[in-house]
Amino acid sequence: MMSTRRRYSVLAVLTAASWATVAVAAEMVLQLAR
Repeated sequence: MMSTRRRYSVLAVLTAASWATVAVAAEMVLQLAR
């Protein structure tokens, strides 16, 4: 059970990191577009 929980936690962290990167990239693009 512990390994499964750890796997899901890692997956959640990776997903959050990817979303944060996309958000930052979008902000930079919007700033450059203006």
